Order: sequence, then C-alpha cells, then structure tokens
Amino acid sequence: FCSLQLRGYLVELQRINVDIESIFKWFFEEYLPSEFAVTGFSYNTPSAGTSYLEKCKNIASEMERVLKQYRLYSKYGYIDAELFEMSSEHIIFSQLTSLQENKYVYAKSEQVLRCANDLFSNQMLCFSDDGSLNGYENFSEALLALGKIDKTLLDRNFQQEALQRLISFGAITDANGFYTIKNPQAVVLKHLFDKEVLCYNYCKSLQNVLDDLIASGDLCEGKTLFSIPEQQYLDFILNKSAYSDGLDLRNKYSHGTTSTNEAKHFENYLEFLKIMILIIIKINEEFCLKFHEENPIELCE
Repeated sequence: FCSLQLRGYLVELQRINVDIESIFKWFFEEYLPSEFAVTGFSYNTPSAGTSYLEKCKNIASEMERVLKQYRLYSKYGYIDAELFEMSSEHIIFSQLTSLQENKYVYAKSEQVLRCANDLFSNQMLCFSDDGSLNGYENFSEALLALGKIDKTLLDRNFQQEALQRLISFGAITDANGFYTIKNPQAVVLKHLFDKEVLCYNYCKSLQNVLDDLIASGDLCEGKTLFSIPEQQYLDFILNKSAYSDGLDLRNKYSHGTTSTNEAKHFENYLEFLKIMILIIIKINEEFCLKFHEENPIELCE
C-alpha cells in the first residue's frame, strides 16, 4: 500500500517537474541549516535521464552518506569533513544513537508482552460462561464498552492466570466482584501490542507511569535513531545480517549482483525511496526534539 501511495506521489511530482531526490537534497543542504543551523550534511542527486539501475546504486550510496554524517553529528555535535572522508565501514542501524536520552521504551520482561496479548487479543473472551462477551474483538474492548465485567464470567484457569498478570501490572482492577480497566497502564500495553515500542518524548501524560514501570524492571529504555522494529525492517530490506530471506538490496547494488530487469529496478527504487523518506523523518525528528523542546508534542492516546 505504501508503495502504491509513493507511485502516485511520484506521478504528481513528475507532473509539476519536480524530482523527489531534489527534495531530499533540499532537506539536507537547505532546510537543516536554515531551520536548525546544522551544517555539513550533503546529498548527491542522480543526473537527469538516469536509469533506475543507476538511481538505485546512487541512492544506496547516499543513504550511507547521510547516516554516516548523522553518526558524526550525534557523536561530536558537528560534522567533521575530514573524519567523514576517512570513514569507510558499513552503517549498523542498531548502533546509530539518538540525540535524546530517553527516546524509546520497550517491554523488558516476557510477562509484559503476555499482559499486552491478554488485554488485546480475543482469547480471554472465547469461553465466557454466558456468551455475553463473544461479540467483542478483545478483552480491552469489552471492558471499555461495558465499563465493568462480572468476575464469574471469566473463571477458567487460563483466564485467572491472565487476569492476575493484568492486575499485577496495573492494567485492570478487581473490586466488588467486577473487573475494570485502568487507562494509563492499558495504553502502555496497547502501544506495545500494536507497535512493540513507545516514544517517550511523545507520551507526556504517560511519563510518570513509564518511569515507574522502568524502575520496576517491567520496561526498559532505548537510545537509538531507529526503534528496534524499524531496525528490523531496515535489516530485512537492505541486508542479510538478521534475516536470511531479506531483500539484501544494499549489498546487491553495492556489489553489482542485480538483475537486468529495469522494471525490477524501479520496484527496488521505490523501496529505497521509502527508506530514505524514513531516514529524513527520523533525522528531522531528532533535531525537532533537540531544538524545539519548548513546544512538546503529545501523541499518545
């Protein structure tokens, strides 16, 4: 679906004679200096009329360029041209650090992941005694819709084990013969269930809860440019370091082991474009959080 959207976007850009990679160049060479006074980033666009094979080779190289430049900035606070020219090693996505101290929050224990599955999968409701809960998508939806659920409806052994986990985590309460949901903890589990990660800076209303769960060992922090799910996505598309069935696009175009099919190169070019757009979004986010802390954004619901 994302590839189809990008295809349509490229058609619109071509209609008004704009090359998408010229937008990338503008971001690194004009936007960052004017918006944040950050200099030293550069991006080389392909020549007009270049084949998609050559475009793929170029964008794979430029991807490495801007990430190495970012790595220098994150380490030293500026981009040293001589150090950049001396750097030759591959980028490892998990080693790119964030400019923020607390950027991501992950589940640290297996119990937390089980709690997320208990609350947001439908297995809890499959055997409610009177069938009144069968029409709900998951346990959380039933709790929110009904306000409370009679304890006697969920008395199987596996349900009791799951309920005790949720009570211990603080996602539900057990009072006066009924279960009710507790929103802050439930929201944390929802993010972990859907995305496997929370963005600490965007969850101002949850930060006290997150701090407590980190202190208790239920959650842990991460300080990287890309979240772990994003790292996994990048590794799958670009190399085979983590996944033997990955597309391995970066290595294929770096080592010349690609097909001669131009249509296939176009499909791969779309993949590269998606990743470069992700890189730009992540780098822009880093500088927005670093320089615009007086205007915090609240995204968690």
